[in-house]
Amino acid sequence: MCFLENELLYGVSFPMTKEEMSEDFLIPIGKAKVEKQGTDLTVVAHSKMVTHSLEAAEILEKEEGIKVEVINLRSIRPLDIDTIAESVKKTGHLVTVEGGFPGEWGLGTCSCRAKDWGRTGVRAGRCPGSGLAGKVMRIVRSDMPCKTKAAGQS
Repeated sequence: MCFLENELLYGVSFPMTKEEMSEDFLIPIGKAKVEKQGTDLTVVAHSKMVTHSLEAAEILEKEEGIKVEVINLRSIRPLDIDTIAESVKKTGHLVTVEGGFPGEWGLGTCSCRAKDWGRTGVRAGRCPGSGLAGKVMRIVRSDMPCKTKAAGQS
């Protein structure tokens, strides 16, 4: 088993329930947590991107009246596709927020594949039979070159 954590979350506090603070509490591996209930859009994220997603959800609700359901995956493998699918049935829309770079593979395509929503549909950004009203949208970081030399070096 491999645990990854984002160092940008060090020192950040989160609201915790009494149950979560107990000595006996264990986070179930492979079980996502719905951080915010919504009816218009499902946003799926993990790690630091959950924080950004919750902030964006609050802005969308205040400014646009869009109620966003935010799902914190907590683990990627196993992926809790049932929680994602249940939310998508309710909202009809799926956006994945990822810390990675653009490309064919990512959380969005993995979500569709895991639910067996069709390989061809995934490449087109659609998941047939999923209850989706449109394409699965991925929000990722900009695809920009990484700096490899210090200034002035050749």
